[in-house]
Amino acid sequence: MDKKILVVDDELNIVKALVFTLKKQGYTTFEAMDGEATLDMVKKVSPDLILLDVMIPKMDGYEVCRKIKGNPETKHIHIIMLTATRTMEADSITGFECGADGYILKPFSPMEIVLQIKKILE
Repeated sequence: MDKKILVVDDELNIVKALVFTLKKQGYTTFEAMDGEATLDMVKKVSPDLILLDVMIPKMDGYEVCRKIKGNPETKHIHIIMLTATRTMEADSITGFECGADGYILKPFSPMEIVLQIKKILE
């Protein structure tokens, strides 16, 4: 498989849980906890997919998504947005307008994330 996934969230417990789940599924994982670190990691590792929290420090997930999708060198990277806010419809519309491929509401089931990733990557 050898697909690379960048997990971005400012809550360490969520990052660790996602990394654990994804590694069990055979994915190579990388981590970032803010918008600037996310863009740096994208340059370094060129992930196949990013699990991107909306509410992260230094630059929100929507802005990160816009920058990645607006760059010809990175626009191919798949992005699934994660959010804890309850205004799912408005948030998902914003996410899809930014170029996101999927949207998941927290709290989520690890298998929900795995299934969305498999659907997008395979």
